[in-house]
Amino acid sequence: MDPQQLQIVLGQLAHAFGMPPPPPLTPDQIASGSSLMSQLLATLGLAGNTGDPTDMADAQAGHAKRGEIGGRDALRLRKDVRQMLIHRRKALAVRRDQAAGEARRGDHGDLLAEYGAARLRDQWCGTS
Repeated sequence: MDPQQLQIVLGQLAHAFGMPPPPPLTPDQIASGSSLMSQLLATLGLAGNTGDPTDMADAQAGHAKRGEIGGRDALRLRKDVRQMLIHRRKALAVRRDQAAGEARRGDHGDLLAEYGAARLRDQWCGTS
């Protein structure tokens, strides 16, 4: 495999995100008996079971598509969170500089305490 290419196995991706595959469709039981009502119910049961193979194929295709969309959205979310953290760190740096300027003037204010609390929260959450 070329190291420049990304290969995704949808079954493994779905398993990693905790999405179970769709359950297999079990055919409906066919009524038995010789009365007219039993024969009508048997015909109805056979008619109901004829679509099971296509329903199962559709369910598996839908599951694969949901896994693909989920993987793509997870990557997009990771990128958005990373950008948000970069923006937030820049904003905190500006506030820290403002607080440091006020501290040099002797006015400690709330900015320094707010920066310290935000920094502690970042360390506690593992985002710094």
